[in-house]
Amino acid sequence: MGESDFDPTLALLTVEEAARRLRIGRTTCFNLIRSGELESVPVGACGASLRMP
Repeated sequence: MGESDFDPTLALLTVEEAARRLRIGRTTCFNLIRSGELESVPVGACGASLRMP
């Protein structure tokens, strides 16, 4: 992917950031991730942190 392909509107959000933007609770956000309704990717050592694309 070249620099010209970079889309600044795409970002990885923490669970807390995603919940705030969606105006839902953190627990609800985790439940949506668990059910597959929200996509997440593991980030960091051993995937300890989740981010939403």
